[in-house]
Amino acid sequence: MSNKMMFSSLVENSLNFLNKAITEIKDQPFFSLIHFYTGLELLLKARLMNEHWSLIISRKSVPDLQKFTNGDFQSINLDEILEALDKTLGIKVAKTHADAFHLVRKHRNRIVHFFHGAQAQKTKPEQIVQEQLVAWHFLHQMITVQWPQVFKPWAKELLDIDKGLRKYHTYLRIIFDQKAATFRQLKAQGFKIESCPSCNFKSLVCSKNMDFLYQAKCEVCNLSAPRINISCPHCAKIFTYEGDATTNCKHCKRRIFIKDIENILLDHGELHIRAMEGDFSDPEASCVECDGFHTVINTKHNQILCMACLSDFPEIYLCEWCGEGNTKILENSYYEGCSHCNGASDWRRED
Repeated sequence: MSNKMMFSSLVENSLNFLNKAITEIKDQPFFSLIHFYTGLELLLKARLMNEHWSLIISRKSVPDLQKFTNGDFQSINLDEILEALDKTLGIKVAKTHADAFHLVRKHRNRIVHFFHGAQAQKTKPEQIVQEQLVAWHFLHQMITVQWPQVFKPWAKELLDIDKGLRKYHTYLRIIFDQKAATFRQLKAQGFKIESCPSCNFKSLVCSKNMDFLYQAKCEVCNLSAPRINISCPHCAKIFTYEGDATTNCKHCKRRIFIKDIENILLDHGELHIRAMEGDFSDPEASCVECDGFHTVINTKHNQILCMACLSDFPEIYLCEWCGEGNTKILENSYYEGCSHCNGASDWRRED
């Protein structure tokens, strides 16, 4: 069986699990959660398998094609999937996305390993819909914006799943109605409330100051993410960026990459002055929050910001041994090194 055939089979399996999850939300929410997470994890593994089947094999064993095709293998878990996407394919999954996936995983594990009647009664459809809508919102965004060509043959099936999950947003209507007084109070206090991209209710509460970096949280489905409003490099209109590796401008629909965002936000005047003074050091640092490599910059807004997860930091710290920038305080880095090196101690051990 070719890698392409195995990839297609894995995608088909993932879609079957997701479709099954949709049919179970109403009457069997706990089974819906189990099947939804399985489908989510399989889709992420499929992105790895599109490159090569061995990428989804546990690092604890040697990849064996015969055993793999026979189903006799141990596959990687969610943490390992996210790491493989980053280290092998250079795809950094935003922290907000990873957190949403892990929330579903943890809930699924509680159901599978500690299931009993009382636990089943506690698992309400509203909670399942909340978690699945947010996780699906991020996963669907990755599939359709970052990897459209990879999953193009299943565009219709993915759209049907998207519609199928969103039709259950009626379960969240009671939460939205109960929050009516809260929304009125927030508006009176100066908060802006927008439509949530996850549950579609006008329930996404944005920080009062939306000039640059701000926080947005949905009061209905609990979607929470930092955002920045910036000008599109193609059409110059303002659009909202949420820390994705790639995104599309809502106005001109053109693709925007993380390097485009970085180029917009860098203080080029400051870099020019530094260059004139003979300072050609790398303006980028690595992020301690999402492990992003060279994703942190000092923006022209005087904020040190990670382009991958939109975390902000008070300072960039330079390693005394290799000179790489980091966002965590480095103590004794000359000897102990940083996330990029092992410091002088490694060299002395070799001597």
